[in-house]
Amino acid sequence: MEYITSKENTNILEYMKLKNLKKIREKLGLFIIEGKKILLEAISSNIIIEKIFISDRIDLEDEMFNYIDNVLCVKYCISSGIEKKIADTVSPQGFYAVCKKRNHDFLDFIPEEDRKIYLIIDNLQNPGNLGTIIRLSEAMAVSKIYISNNCCDIYSSKVIRSSMGSNFRVEICFFDDIISLIKLMKENKIKILGSCISDSSVDIRNYKPSESVCIIIGNEGNGLDSIVLDQCDILVEIPMSGPIESLNVSLATSILLWEIKNKI
Repeated sequence: MEYITSKENTNILEYMKLKNLKKIREKLGLFIIEGKKILLEAISSNIIIEKIFISDRIDLEDEMFNYIDNVLCVKYCISSGIEKKIADTVSPQGFYAVCKKRNHDFLDFIPEEDRKIYLIIDNLQNPGNLGTIIRLSEAMAVSKIYISNNCCDIYSSKVIRSSMGSNFRVEICFFDDIISLIKLMKENKIKILGSCISDSSVDIRNYKPSESVCIIIGNEGNGLDSIVLDQCDILVEIPMSGPIESLNVSLATSILLWEIKNKI
């Protein structure tokens, strides 16, 4: 196993570019992960791993080596100085990897199955929110997530940490034109649900879906555009007490998914 001590090592320079630059991740089709649990999730989810970096402070008897030994990729040992440079967490666990992105396609066929849940995420900018929603989607059995290209990058380190490996397993597609996607959903007999506080909105507790549903999630600050709201088959709201007018988008999504999952 090659021992890396120089910050100018080409593998370290590539790792840092992948960590910091979305355009490099897109150009190379690669992303980075950090930590034991995330690395184990990637291995168990059959993510293609190209390189693994292990801190020289890790005991060779660490049980992680039982899993890493079976991964067919290049492995490097890195000095504590290098680890300080590449680590993205306060208490790093000593394991880092470069992985290959999965293919995502907007044109994937939407199966005509009864009583399924889909999610459209449009213009979401906070990585923590996006990662949490992806994790929620796996927990609530969402069939597929459609993410607009103007959202934050699902392969940023913050999104990956927040999703805790769910983005390796949940089926995700990307799109440019939300109106065309909504049209495709409706052609496949999927009801479009938007969340909005208005006179025409229904209390989410009283909404009882009779067929497959697609929930649309909008920007943290601005919510859904009016043109999108006009395309929704049903508008729902989450009842709140006191002066509170809105909830964090990931928290609101968890309530919507919970309600729909238990009724569909």
